[in-house]
Amino acid sequence: GKGYPSHLIGRIGDPFVTTSTSKRDTSRPGYEGMGLGLFIAKTLLERSGAELTFANTGSSGTIEGQTGALVEVVWPLERITKQPTNADGGLGQNVKFES
Repeated sequence: GKGYPSHLIGRIGDPFVTTSTSKRDTSRPGYEGMGLGLFIAKTLLERSGAELTFANTGSSGTIEGQTGALVEVVWPLERITKQPTNADGGLGQNVKFES
């Protein structure tokens, strides 16, 4: 694709950001996205410790010979290898329900 519209690049991942008013999806008549899908995905990734970067390739030369949108997701190594504890916000032991 062409990548992200330049006027939206700083707002990607914000709630309710969508281009559906300017480009209708003719394969799904009557569908207009609300701009929440990427916001939800970004929020979940950030809560897991990830840092996200959005950019366009081609003009920035990030990937030689490629054009389009680029999303980089990076987790700090210590976040991946660290064992969770209750102090980290873990939920602790499961408690059995009795009905």
